[in-house]
Amino acid sequence: MASSWFWLAALQACCFFCDYGFAQLSGLADYAETCFETSALCFISAETGVTFGCGICTQDQIRFAPFRFVTQLTGLEEFLNSSVDEQEILVISTELYVSEQALTLLQSNPQNVLAVYVEQESNPSNVSFPNDQGFSPALTSPNSAFSSDPMIETAWNPTGNGLREALFSVPMYALPSEVFQDLARNSTRLQAIGEEFPRAEMKPGGLMWACGQDAGTCLEQGTCQPIGGHSVWIAGDTVNSSDVQTKEFVAISSMLDSTSFFPELGFGAWDVTGAAALIAAADAFATYKREVASALTIIRIPIFFGFFGESYGYAGSDRFLVDVQEFTCTQQADFSQGQGFGCVSPYAPSTRFLNFRDASWNSHIHVGPVGPGADANLYGHTDGNQEDINTALRQVLASNYGEELVFDEEFDAEAGLPPSSSNSFVSRLPEVPSVTLTNYQESFGFDFYQSMFDNTVNSVENICSAAEGLAKSVIQLAYDEQPEASSVNVNCTLVEEVFSCFTSAELSGCKIAAEYLPQAWLQSILDFNEEVQVSQSYPSVFTPLPVTQEQAATRLFRQSLMRYFLGYVSAEERTESTCSSDSD
Repeated sequence: MASSWFWLAALQACCFFCDYGFAQLSGLADYAETCFETSALCFISAETGVTFGCGICTQDQIRFAPFRFVTQLTGLEEFLNSSVDEQEILVISTELYVSEQALTLLQSNPQNVLAVYVEQESNPSNVSFPNDQGFSPALTSPNSAFSSDPMIETAWNPTGNGLREALFSVPMYALPSEVFQDLARNSTRLQAIGEEFPRAEMKPGGLMWACGQDAGTCLEQGTCQPIGGHSVWIAGDTVNSSDVQTKEFVAISSMLDSTSFFPELGFGAWDVTGAAALIAAADAFATYKREVASALTIIRIPIFFGFFGESYGYAGSDRFLVDVQEFTCTQQADFSQGQGFGCVSPYAPSTRFLNFRDASWNSHIHVGPVGPGADANLYGHTDGNQEDINTALRQVLASNYGEELVFDEEFDAEAGLPPSSSNSFVSRLPEVPSVTLTNYQESFGFDFYQSMFDNTVNSVENICSAAEGLAKSVIQLAYDEQPEASSVNVNCTLVEEVFSCFTSAELSGCKIAAEYLPQAWLQSILDFNEEVQVSQSYPSVFTPLPVTQEQAATRLFRQSLMRYFLGYVSAEERTESTCSSDSD
């Protein structure tokens, strides 16, 4: 398996322009043009041989054009098939967007359209979905080309329509509902004056630099950057290069990001339940190690991972596993020159991951969606080719979860692994047993996977229960003995706080961020969040940390919270309330 998903670089702008006939009056100049910085773009993405998404590819597409509101499929079809004097910008309702047929028509017959603006309605209860089927722009078998067995395509996501994988020749944007309604009022008011009065106009923005190029070409020419952001790992015990020779490691992972048709609106609440469970389990392990097992020797060191870019060919987990074995630094960072302690060329903010080169991995557990499911069970998924080596890992998990955890080897052999980091581990380390934990067995049972509507989960009880079983399993793997149930305490309040922080648009209310993140760094994130309001779940591209901190600080929020919180609770010696360096 080779992950090769890339995002093409883009500039963002979305303007609404009303020519009221008085733009020449200096006192009214401020009202002539309004830019909506809170709009979300549909990006162009590229994989070797494949390009998909949408965006502006030529400068002449960045111009003013009248906009037209369309709320019915018949009206859209009529306009697309009509003869027009100039292209127009379509502003479509959420209901029309989720019909699937609307985007299919736009893809096949776009000549009358300069751009498309979609109403961003985040509350699914306010939307009428076709046939009550929900809406998911992902494929029915997400990431199947990058699975441990690409020949298997299981319909994990029955409501998936695959629109995120399609290529559109017109740019598309999502506008918040309040902006959408404001446009509707202005448009109606101007139309009432008469046809001789100028129509309200809009101008799309966001030129894509690498249109028509495949991933290899645009990377070589520097017109695009690889997907992935910055993944995080935290060790449950001190890790030095010498430990590789004497100890085994246990990998525990979850995904920290999500995506959508408009990537910045991929809030990923369903997926992030796994991250909340992992963080709570890591906290419980650190407490057990400090308060119960301080006199015991760890046999296997647990390593907790939060991977970014998993929705794009498992970019985060695959990059980590490849870099561990293949990364070579040609120019070490000079700490005395303020370059940090990583590598300048090729860029890596830290090279501590090289401590895992030639490491002996005992097992891998991926924590997928563990919020409320179709039933009360939790399901363990394995790769059919690992049946002979994963018995011990399954037994550890089963003994600590009890009857609530269900394995079905016969189903696994036929269906393969669900979308998870286990696909990277099984592909890169086939000798290491891997299990994915989810709240579903045969299919997601969730109607809004990787959509703008995936922004809430009704209960944290399931997440807390999953975290408790995970913590006990990690403790047993680390110390080679099953812990007493009463000695393992998962902080369910922490589960609720982490989940809230990871899914809230208002980051200033995150209490654990205020407590554990360095104040200056947290403030820079809050300032950026207030100014741009870019989704924190958006995985972004793999750029040097100083660049990301300056241009998209919010996108480092989840990584920062996981790193600083777990870094502190796992630290050997704690003298401050926050960690100030990796050495802590």
